[in-house]
Amino acid sequence: MNKLTLSARTELIVQVPVDTGPRVQEGIVERAELMPGVYMAESLVTVAKGCVITSIINTTEEDVEFSVDKKNQLDVTFCILYFLF
Repeated sequence: MNKLTLSARTELIVQVPVDTGPRVQEGIVERAELMPGVYMAESLVTVAKGCVITSIINTTEEDVEFSVDKKNQLDVTFCILYFLF
């Protein structure tokens, strides 16, 4: 399990595990509020080795911590992918 700390008022590029199956190569991560003031950016992604790369932004004045792992995908389970076929 990877624990991520996102400093106050910063953006972090993250690699997020996804369970897409072997056929899915690309998708769109939907913009989502992960917790108050912390947002996952909407982005076009390519699935590589079971992961996608996207951006998370912390607009608050406090550091936040969350976990990403293969079992739970995103521990906060807010990564919504729309796959392009």
